[in-house]
Amino acid sequence: MSFQKYRWNECLRYVLIQLVDKYKSKTKGGLKNLPSGIEAYSEKDAQVNFKKDLVAIYEKLGKKSILLIFDEIERITINTATVEHWKKGLDSVFFWECMKSTLTSLNQADKSIFSFMIVGTNPTCIESRKIQEEDNPIFESVSVDYLEQFDVAETREMLKKLGNFMGVQFEDVIYGKLVEDYGGHPFLTRQLCSVIYQQNKGDIPIKINRKKYNKAKSSFNQDKGIRYMNLILSVLTDFYKDEYTMLQWLAKGDNDFFNSLAKESPSDVAHLEGYGIISYSESDREYDFRMDAIQEFLQNKYRYNISESDEENKQKSRHREAAQRINDVELKLRDIIRRLILGAYRTTEKSKIVVWKTLSTRNKGKDCATYTYKELFYSVDLKIFFSDLRIIIEDDWEIFQEVFEGQKQRFKDSMQIVNGCRNRAYHSKSLTEKEFTDFRENIKWLETCLANWDREVG
Repeated sequence: MSFQKYRWNECLRYVLIQLVDKYKSKTKGGLKNLPSGIEAYSEKDAQVNFKKDLVAIYEKLGKKSILLIFDEIERITINTATVEHWKKGLDSVFFWECMKSTLTSLNQADKSIFSFMIVGTNPTCIESRKIQEEDNPIFESVSVDYLEQFDVAETREMLKKLGNFMGVQFEDVIYGKLVEDYGGHPFLTRQLCSVIYQQNKGDIPIKINRKKYNKAKSSFNQDKGIRYMNLILSVLTDFYKDEYTMLQWLAKGDNDFFNSLAKESPSDVAHLEGYGIISYSESDREYDFRMDAIQEFLQNKYRYNISESDEENKQKSRHREAAQRINDVELKLRDIIRRLILGAYRTTEKSKIVVWKTLSTRNKGKDCATYTYKELFYSVDLKIFFSDLRIIIEDDWEIFQEVFEGQKQRFKDSMQIVNGCRNRAYHSKSLTEKEFTDFRENIKWLETCLANWDREVG
């Protein structure tokens, strides 16, 4: 019976059974009578007995730390699971609540008795704040690491080992091409090399040159590659639609619009970078596809969307204008807030406290003391949204009223209208003629206020 078909309390015992089976032959006297019987793992008693049995196993193993690894985590995650009690019920809440509380209590009372690792392709299990209106026990409490893609040297090492078994060698230039086209993705690389082998197995042993590589690549991208690309992107299309929309803009070649969105909400590109689909160039100061194959796939898939109608062109133009003007205003607002807050509160420490009061809600788990005052406004590690700037100014209106002609309500209304437009543009939603006219009127007022203030104070 597969793990996910058990209820959460039964899963706790199942985990310990697997642990006992793995190590029972390596312990003196074995691990008899562990874990406790199924009757001890009722919903009411499961958590208590899980902790008791885990400690007993730890003692039998010579007090060696235990690591539990949960692979293919999507199978017991809300909305992604295939079994109803995990997909729509509260089993994941109770299960991870037990894991987390046991970990906390045991590792505080003694040495590190056990820890757990979560492995999968979809991180929603730790990114969802709520599960069916209940707090997610492991929300933002697990550190996240993405597996690195292969570089050229690692790709060469893998293919030389596999090729030696199969009578296939590659010209050195092919290793670089594979990394450029498929981003060093091990699975895609192996699948393409399988096509290369199938096309050339009648001539084994053989050395693969650019011509043979390009032939196999063309065949792969038109057949199996399509299925694999959809598989890689399925997490984004199903659960991170905003990030997927951003990818479409990048595939269309609209780097300016993509980069403006990335600058506004850097957290939204974390999955794209983590999955190895895009990367950031420090020299060019912009994002680009790490996998050329993904870019070509998206371009082909949305080739009709790229030839936009007049209305689509109009919306695209409005989105681009909105993103650029809002970005310019935001940078000026950050600079003015930074200077005027410091001028009013005299010291950087007091000024940091004032600014952090607003930023802390979006940056939980981060310590204000680790950042300089200037970094609160410009560090890529911190979230500071357009709406945060409005709150900071409203909370200390006396400091900023001269900048905005003493019109607090006008300032508040303008900031909210502009931010609403920013959100619609970011989510690629249409802006009506009235919405865009209102945006232009209000962004113009903010731009004028900032320009006049800059001219006055220099």
